[in-house]
Amino acid sequence: MTESRQGQIRIGVGTPQANPTVEPEFRRLLPADVDYYVTRLVSRSADARQRLIEYIEDLPTYLSAYGGSRLDGFAFACTGSSYLVGAAWENQIASQVGSEIGYPIVTATAAITAALGRRGARRLALVSPYPDWLTDASVAYWTDAGFEIVGLTRVEIGGEDTAAIYGLGGDSARRALAEADLSAADAVLLTGTGLPTLAAIAEAQPRSAIPILSSNLCLAETILARFGREPVPA
Repeated sequence: MTESRQGQIRIGVGTPQANPTVEPEFRRLLPADVDYYVTRLVSRSADARQRLIEYIEDLPTYLSAYGGSRLDGFAFACTGSSYLVGAAWENQIASQVGSEIGYPIVTATAAITAALGRRGARRLALVSPYPDWLTDASVAYWTDAGFEIVGLTRVEIGGEDTAAIYGLGGDSARRALAEADLSAADAVLLTGTGLPTLAAIAEAQPRSAIPILSSNLCLAETILARFGREPVPA
């Protein structure tokens, strides 16, 4: 993969339309020689399930917003979409679209899988800020991928629409980590790109015997690894 502008790397980031968390967390995580350009994943559907499915199935439409701008890679910052369509369909879309557009597409769930693999983690304590229907899909996704869910902590959002996640603050991640049973886990995963996690991870990781990961942290780490870079420490 060639790098743009005399060593400066340019990545695109796709974030759900109302998500207020991806951009500030990526700004914190990416080193100075990596620029990022955001496109919003947009759906008119009032049904949260349908919105999430459209986000990944309509990926070529969202990438067209970049016009002829040359990117070095694209980060798909939505875990819920992948949980609903499943790993096989997710990977097929990412591979096909990446081949057609000429740069790699890295989904949040593929990034998490890679990050867990780098740490040799198979037993997960999952922290979910989702409604039950999406929490169940996330557990099924990771189980099908060969991971064992040994703990599940739910972050209540007060509704069935995933848009309610965007009203959560960093204290929600702090409380969930304090409540989670980590005794049998190899790693903690705070899933969901809309949940602010970096401050909570920075505070809890020094006291934890196992890695504490989140969707945005893994996505930044995995796409940066393609260029021999690492995230700025959270």
